[in-house]
Amino acid sequence: MAHPLLSQTISLLSQLTAHNTVSSLSNVQLVQEVEQYLSAQNLNATVALDESGEKASLLCTIGPAVDGGVVLSGHTDVVDALGQTWSTPSPFTLTERDGRLHARGACDMKGFIACVLAAAPTFAAATLKKPIHIALSRDEEIGSVGMPQMLDMIREGGNTPAAAIVGEPTKMQIIAGHKAGYEMLTIFKGVAAHSSMPTVGSSATVPAARFAVFLDELSKEMAQSPDLESPFVPPYGLINVGIIQGGTGKNIVADKCIVDWHYRPLPQDNPEEIVERARRYAYDVLLPQMQEHGHPAEIDFIQESFYPGLLPQKDSPALQLVQTLLQKQQYDVAPFGADSGFFQQAGISAVLVGPGSIEQAHKPDEYIEIEQLSQCLHFLDDLRQHLTT
Repeated sequence: MAHPLLSQTISLLSQLTAHNTVSSLSNVQLVQEVEQYLSAQNLNATVALDESGEKASLLCTIGPAVDGGVVLSGHTDVVDALGQTWSTPSPFTLTERDGRLHARGACDMKGFIACVLAAAPTFAAATLKKPIHIALSRDEEIGSVGMPQMLDMIREGGNTPAAAIVGEPTKMQIIAGHKAGYEMLTIFKGVAAHSSMPTVGSSATVPAARFAVFLDELSKEMAQSPDLESPFVPPYGLINVGIIQGGTGKNIVADKCIVDWHYRPLPQDNPEEIVERARRYAYDVLLPQMQEHGHPAEIDFIQESFYPGLLPQKDSPALQLVQTLLQKQQYDVAPFGADSGFFQQAGISAVLVGPGSIEQAHKPDEYIEIEQLSQCLHFLDDLRQHLTT
């Protein structure tokens, strides 16, 4: 059944997706427009900028200033559409076709944000016994790097929420856990030379290749020791070497090579153990080889981001809340990461529930089904009613 706020939601989604908020670009204009929209509804929002002034986060609390409220969390950044072939006029022009709304971010996850914003006036009009906190974060797609700032904003607000609902696209199914993630760069710095005299230089590409093989061996080692009681598929940590980039020519000893890799541990794992093993191999084995002829070779490790996993907890207030609202007990876990692990780490229980399918995220012609938006709006109605009784 179409929801009365569906038309307004689609209009808001059109405005949200018109902003190219790829993680490498600014999201400030989008956040400012959301702040203005909320202000027009007589709702006050707090906006915080990062150090560059080019990225913004927003927090709006609706209802009484007490502990125990519910956070509705969504990230405003999207992945790039460059290199993708779209059949719509533009990735940033919302296009309706066959009951689907196509645009970059329509599914992941501006559809959820549009639903929350459309429902905001109904939250404000209700006599809530616990507050609803609308939290729009930044830079989730590059490793949830905006979440520490968001948690600071929530703490500064003075009222501790009991639960967070992160609106990632789950087809309105309950996701109670996800893996953690380390996004790493390992940079090998050698000394350039003519390839006919390799000892005059120090290759960066050869040790980088050996390092990539070592990471693959670590990944295979984890696969040989699965957690047979884990709900995750696969039930062990994963390492992926995504990019190896270095060298300038086949007749030149490469002086630099970058290994861009991603480690996804289970939520209960000690992620530092694997990362430290990678460091020790690089520094204790590979670096001496690079410096064998007295060359000033170096290896640098850069942690681009880390997001904690979300450990499923059957007694979680967030899980029990959405089970009640959706009238279902069944829940699942996800192989991808999200902002929710940060909430759990901060003592705020969290789950993932949102409109759209993760299968459509990040793809050309990304879309969200209109029916999914209606389902989400009805879900938010039930949340509002729950918090008023």
